Amino acid sequence: MEEFSDDLLMRSLKYLSMTLNRLIRGRKSSARDMALGILVTNEERLRTGDDTDDLTQKQVAEIIGVTAQSMGETLAQLEREGMVVRSRSEKDRRKIVVHVTALGRENARVDLVERKQLAEETFTALTLREKATLLRIVCKLNASLD
Repeated sequence: MEEFSDDLLMRSLKYLSMTLNRLIRGRKSSARDMALGILVTNEERLRTGDDTDDLTQKQVAEIIGVTAQSMGETLAQLEREGMVVRSRSEKDRRKIVVHVTALGRENARVDLVERKQLAEETFTALTLREKATLLRIVCKLNASLD
């Protein structure tokens, strides 16, 4: 192994990032999956009596960090697949809210299982202590980059 340097660390992190991205993309992670996950989570909060409203296309886009137009295309795809339906808000008829169908909830559940399995497989080479250390380091780096 090369002698330690910041450049070596950066190249190693880049390789790790590219590998993880390839693994994640290989299992179809996308704005589509994130939107579905957010909508399912929001509906679960609604069912438990949380002070939450149905989400609009714009709100989902803001949470994920994409444009409302891009999210509109994503939601149209999800709607064609039977994963979501859009309807007028009962509280404010001017707004269009997004609801997850039973098929969408099942798809999100399967996606969550697959993500957990990928995470377990990815980090099997690390001990619990190493995972905790890595998490602290990644959080510290993320905070410094914000």
